[in-house]
Amino acid sequence: MLIPKKKTILPSLAAIALVSPLTLAAAEDAETPIVTRHRMVTVEGADGPVGSFERNGHVSRLYGRPMSHGATPEASVDAFLAGNAEALGLAAQDLVPSTRPGGHLQPIFYERDADRYRFTGVYFDQVRGGLPVFRSQLVLLVRNEPGFPLVLANPATSRDLGDFQPGLVAGPAPGVGAVATGRFGPDAEILSARAVIYAGVDDEHLAPRVADEVMVGIDFDKWLIVTDHATGAILYEEHLIRFADIDGTVEGSATEGVGAEQCEDEVPMGLPYLQVSGDGESTFTDEFGDYVLTGVTGGVTVTAGMNGFWFDVDNWAGAETSESDTGTAPGTIDLLLNASNTDPLVRAQVNGYLYSNLIRDFVLVYNPDFPNLDAQNFPVIVNRTDGFCPGNAWYDPGEQSINFCQAGGSAPNTAWSSVVYHEYGHHLVAMAGSGQGAYGEGSGDTMSTLILDDADLGVGFFGSCASALRDADNGIQFPCSGGSHTCGQLLSGCVWETRNELVSTNPDTYIDIVSNLFINSMLLHTGTSIDPSITIDFLTLDDDNGDILDGTPHYTEIATGFGEHSMDAPELALIGFEFPDGLPSVVDPGGTTTLRVIVSALAADPEPGSAVLLVQDGVGFSSFPMTEVEPNVYDATFPAMDCGTSFQYYFKALTTDEAAVFWPIGAPTETFVTAAADALNVVIDDDFEFDLGWTVENIALDDGPWERGVPAGDGDRGDPLFDFDGSGAAYLTDNVAGNSDVDGGPTRLISPVMELAGTDPIIEYARWFTNDDLDIDRLDVHVSNDGGASWMLVESVPHAGEVWVSRSFRLLDFVTATDEVQLRFSATDQPNDSVTEAGIDAVKVIELVCSDVCVGDLDGTGDVGFSDLLAVIAAWGPCPGCPADLDGSGDVGFSDLLTVIAAWGTCP
Repeated sequence: MLIPKKKTILPSLAAIALVSPLTLAAAEDAETPIVTRHRMVTVEGADGPVGSFERNGHVSRLYGRPMSHGATPEASVDAFLAGNAEALGLAAQDLVPSTRPGGHLQPIFYERDADRYRFTGVYFDQVRGGLPVFRSQLVLLVRNEPGFPLVLANPATSRDLGDFQPGLVAGPAPGVGAVATGRFGPDAEILSARAVIYAGVDDEHLAPRVADEVMVGIDFDKWLIVTDHATGAILYEEHLIRFADIDGTVEGSATEGVGAEQCEDEVPMGLPYLQVSGDGESTFTDEFGDYVLTGVTGGVTVTAGMNGFWFDVDNWAGAETSESDTGTAPGTIDLLLNASNTDPLVRAQVNGYLYSNLIRDFVLVYNPDFPNLDAQNFPVIVNRTDGFCPGNAWYDPGEQSINFCQAGGSAPNTAWSSVVYHEYGHHLVAMAGSGQGAYGEGSGDTMSTLILDDADLGVGFFGSCASALRDADNGIQFPCSGGSHTCGQLLSGCVWETRNELVSTNPDTYIDIVSNLFINSMLLHTGTSIDPSITIDFLTLDDDNGDILDGTPHYTEIATGFGEHSMDAPELALIGFEFPDGLPSVVDPGGTTTLRVIVSALAADPEPGSAVLLVQDGVGFSSFPMTEVEPNVYDATFPAMDCGTSFQYYFKALTTDEAAVFWPIGAPTETFVTAAADALNVVIDDDFEFDLGWTVENIALDDGPWERGVPAGDGDRGDPLFDFDGSGAAYLTDNVAGNSDVDGGPTRLISPVMELAGTDPIIEYARWFTNDDLDIDRLDVHVSNDGGASWMLVESVPHAGEVWVSRSFRLLDFVTATDEVQLRFSATDQPNDSVTEAGIDAVKVIELVCSDVCVGDLDGTGDVGFSDLLAVIAAWGPCPGCPADLDGSGDVGFSDLLTVIAAWGTCP
């Protein structure tokens, strides 16, 4: 249909208003473009239109308003999935409670004052035929309030499996060991293996296949590989050891502050949760380092080493340090480890133990149920000289340990505050359920930034106390094209800028606010990427009423902080527009169509009487005041215009602060579209399920002609996974799984001849066009009215992202209507140096029906007479849009009176 103007990605999530897609350079890979967009969509069961953040044509977040309700969080989630799983490309029966650390239900965002959690996270793994889908997870966020509204959905890492079935798979293929030794050498050891379904990771969407997920150990090193179950081919590999890069000269380490030992002083600090023993009894210190050892009498020797309740220090260089002293019970015995502060190997043990406990405590302040932090005896391995040493530190996800190097050469001992915080940050990311990559590096940096309230990480790492390893006070922008350590600073930069904004507005609580948001946002993230979906997660967690589109308590600070790094927040709807009777498919050419509009307060209050309708007039847009029939309820009357005219329109209202708000969001670039006509008549409706006579013409084409059929690819070549209208078939270039691409050309798709003489039709179609090089290749749309002897260009489309886009045009704006009208869609890859894919679907020809109009018959009786004359006199004066304004001048006057007199009598 023509109304409203729309572009659709999901068959069951219909767009109602949206912003134009933004094509960006690569975030993780400079050769892979990232296309992101925010738009409003309709979700079954939602309280109204909700936001959709999409990355490369796939939904990453649904957000904004409640999308389902239920008696429990699980019931609300079940209601959401029942109505929307299929639209997200998921089968409800494939979703099983997650086996992630922490389980299926996760309390999120602890409100200390109220001793409760604001949200419950509900997590699902994707399983088919008994096999888990590799790294596929669905995260749903429910508010803990009556009705348990579901306010956020994260399907970013889930995979559309279509009708794929894995068959009976007994376990990993017998040859995985040979694959591992072939890749990593004879010392490779299989640590674990399981059969999975592999359909790509992150932005890579591949055809599903049975595969084996294998963890391989090579001495201290660990790798994860995914191999084809049938062939043994390696489909994916990931280095699991997470460690800090080093460039240049690094010296020393210290205890206090953010820097290395040449930059800071050592001071006595309480060691929390440390085991203390004496006279056959033992206990643990509290969070301040205080202890009470009971059950002892007389003289007693008390000893404390490097073993604690939560963390155990493993000194790679030798025995762990300890301290003892003797006293008499009852009495006081104080111990000081590293008392002489002369041995850097002892200092590293104390630093590693202390700062590991401090970051764990910090996280639990903001989420006491953060997953898997209740595991005891977590290894902190210090003073290593093997592996990646010297000058490094790393997190090992296989044994779940953090590891630090002795000083060596010019490199310092790496066990100090900010480095410990960074490496344990990797553990937090793993326990929250994300991959590592740039997100893991950025999260580690961010944890150091928050705890130390300092933008610098690793001060003194390069020797100078005036420089740091990395800096959260940076100008890195989304998308980022560097390595994971560089691009991780995009995340820490966003958090640091948000912190700076909060310092001004909340000087006493800024660290609490931003730490609570960041730590809990880790539980919503999946994959390894850093993109504006994280901004949405912050806003959703910050929100206090289930609707982030009307603002959140700290929207301005978050939007400003993330916006400094091009991680823009969704546009805030200061006031809302509702259309209880819907939007018109056509309007009366005589100017009698009235539309009811409700303007409502969201983040601001609407100014009474300020709403206007803006209608395209051929040059720009003309403004027509709407009639306020009751407070904030308006009637908008469309002006009279020639029958057969297609036009755009939008709405505007002011807030009480005189801020202008436009609807749809993005107007006047994005608008609603309708036409002046008595009715619409669909003349041609071709969904390509049947061959209606389209032809293909190839010129200098090496490969990739137009083909009609159901999309066969898996999306890895810029090809669509589905057709546009849901019928099944479309026309696609090179419709082959894994090899969708135009080479050379053009390849031209030409419609059959359409007999349209004497009509004024609108032609609609949906198009798809991707070009990975973003170069001069185009999809050209032409129209002819002489059977193809000559052609007029309608549009020339550059790379539009992996998304179907609906377009329409009025035939008479380009050619006269004849009985020899044809359409032509031409896709080209010249020169042949890019991956180019095109698609066409849902071609319609819609005729605007116009009946004979009796000018001057204002009362609709079929006669022009005295009642019509009196209607003109009654409306005399300025009256834009009035039916009596027959000449469209905006005033009812003598010209309109003479028009009535000239038409006097019975209408023809």
